[in-house]
Amino acid sequence: MLPAAAAPNRPDAAPPPAASPADPRIQALEADLLHAPGADQAGAILARLEARRESLLSPTARLMLHRGQREQADGHLREALGDLSDALELQPGQSLLWRERAAVRAAQADQAGALQDLGNAINRDPADVQSWSGLSLIEESAGRGEPAFAAWEHVLRLDPMIAGGAARLAHLHHLMVGDPT
Repeated sequence: MLPAAAAPNRPDAAPPPAASPADPRIQALEADLLHAPGADQAGAILARLEARRESLLSPTARLMLHRGQREQADGHLREALGDLSDALELQPGQSLLWRERAAVRAAQADQAGALQDLGNAINRDPADVQSWSGLSLIEESAGRGEPAFAAWEHVLRLDPMIAGGAARLAHLHHLMVGDPT
């Protein structure tokens, strides 16, 4: 269940698929991630998951994704947003594109847009660790400790061995309940 702030609410948004992606390779990697023996192995599995998600993009959408990522890195956020929006027009079912556009919107200080895009990403791929992680970061930056904590708990359910996972959970718990004195 998504926190209320992350649920997509645009009436013109494309409807999400019923559940998680049906790609058997993604499902196998997600299962491997749950049983990774350590953070290094989990990181390697996450990298393979990301590569597989990207491989599902059309050549044109992949080109737009890479151009948008490059433009974002160069600080050209308006252009990055345009390229990622165009890629989403081509393949609205790809959670990776929604997540990447959310990152650009967050960099533009458009928290509402970033949350909406992350909601779309998570609805399309509920097991995407990076989308849940991004949701936690944006909620934390907005001062909403409880949803940030809940999103990070979900990250840990998907990737129990994520580097720094327990420390981040403790940090978010501290933000949520304050300093016990």
